[in-house]
Amino acid sequence: MSESQPDINQMKEVEFYAANLNAWFNTRFEHDKSLLALSAGAVGLLITLISTVGVKSVEILILYILSLACFVVCLGALLWIFRRNAKHLEDVVRETAIDDQLLNTLDRTAVSSFMFGVILSAIIGISTAINSYIDEVTEITEKTKNQGTVFVKDSVSGITSMRPNNE
Repeated sequence: MSESQPDINQMKEVEFYAANLNAWFNTRFEHDKSLLALSAGAVGLLITLISTVGVKSVEILILYILSLACFVVCLGALLWIFRRNAKHLEDVVRETAIDDQLLNTLDRTAVSSFMFGVILSAIIGISTAINSYIDEVTEITEKTKNQGTVFVKDSVSGITSMRPNNE
């Protein structure tokens, strides 16, 4: 029995290592897939906002362009990562793999461009909300000015004109 006990512990260690390695791969791939889905959705959302809400200033247009560019860069980096991952895994199986600096750079590029895109999109949302509020206040102010002055009589001094005509 003492011989089988080390074998069982060794098998447990191998299984534990395999499960952890599998979880690590899944986490990394899910992270990249999530960034891909969110970036593609952000591109669609920004294009929809441009076409429905419109652009009210040059600054907002520049923010839209920069934000779209960030998300497109993220998408490009992620697609390149997926392609490069396959080659890197083949190299690992052949035992010719080295630390791939291009993959590391692409990972950093994807995450940072996504974060910049999110920040720029938040700025677009805040400035659009502020502009909408300012437009609404201006419209209400203009309506009030155009209505002119309204005189309100609080007294009932004109009640005598309501009397029936007694001849």
